[in-house]
Amino acid sequence: MILRFFIITLINISPSKLITTLILFLISNLLYSQELLHYDLRNGLSSSEITSICENEHYLWIATEDGLNRFDGHRFKIYKTNTQSNNSLKNNNIEVLYHDSKGLLWIGYKTGGVDIYNPKTERFLHLNDLVTDKIPNRIISIFEDSKHNIWLGSWEEGVYKLTPKEFQNQEFFEIEKSHPGCIISSITEKPQGYIWISTYSGLLLYITKEKQWKRMTATDKAITQILNTKEETNRLYYSSWDNAIYKLEWNKDPQYANSELLYQNQSPIYRIESNKKELLIGTWGKGVLSLNKSNKTVSPLTKNEYWGTTFINSIYKDQIGNIWIGSYGKGLYKLVG
Repeated sequence: MILRFFIITLINISPSKLITTLILFLISNLLYSQELLHYDLRNGLSSSEITSICENEHYLWIATEDGLNRFDGHRFKIYKTNTQSNNSLKNNNIEVLYHDSKGLLWIGYKTGGVDIYNPKTERFLHLNDLVTDKIPNRIISIFEDSKHNIWLGSWEEGVYKLTPKEFQNQEFFEIEKSHPGCIISSITEKPQGYIWISTYSGLLLYITKEKQWKRMTATDKAITQILNTKEETNRLYYSSWDNAIYKLEWNKDPQYANSELLYQNQSPIYRIESNKKELLIGTWGKGVLSLNKSNKTVSPLTKNEYWGTTFINSIYKDQIGNIWIGSYGKGLYKLVG
């Protein structure tokens, strides 16, 4: 029907307008011709609620409310807790995944702390067996800094810094705790030695050389994620529950960074991801949007009718440019790059 209408339109316009119309038509179709794939329980996923996504050199790893999923591009392999074995997930309800520089997969639970999975040996380790103090029950963010310390963000128990140590050929972690009572939504480092921590009570900066914390925003700002695009120097982005995205910039010293409102939405913004000149915006209520960082224009990532959900839990851009989107209750989407 659309093609028939388009042909009839072409017959009735002048040659000069014909070229312009053809160009606009091709651009429009190219924009929406990216292949959108959908995976759910029928394809082998263990759950339709996707909470976190990451990858290593061989597989995509998907966290759900009911188990860990490994995807090779064709089939899903599911990992779940097994009360008859020590070599399994401690809990099936997973909040966050993170691959460290050693190739280990860190798994943060809604209840159960953290497990570490070694894909090469296929062994699960329970972090509480490797630390000098007990870690929080609910972990919602994990990050490895340039010194290979692991940072854990908890729900209402603050941030935990894990420093790797070795004693009698046994590795363990020393723990430093800070900001008890805070919900730590995400963690990143930029530049080296400056650790940015987003919380539901504002943005914090830890200066490793001075071992000092600095508050960077007011405490009434509930920040859902801080994003390092890596392509841009002296700049970060963060999203918040007040339906907004902010640009954070500095000249020489990150301590003096300034925040600028970049975009205001009608729905809460839960996740953001970089995609070339755009920011992908995962909302709770409006699906996925694409924000041009230069002119600040916003458009749907794809046509609305292709989506079965408007609630987005996670967005991940893989090594070859595919966009993976984890939804609340509608499974996993892949936008082919």
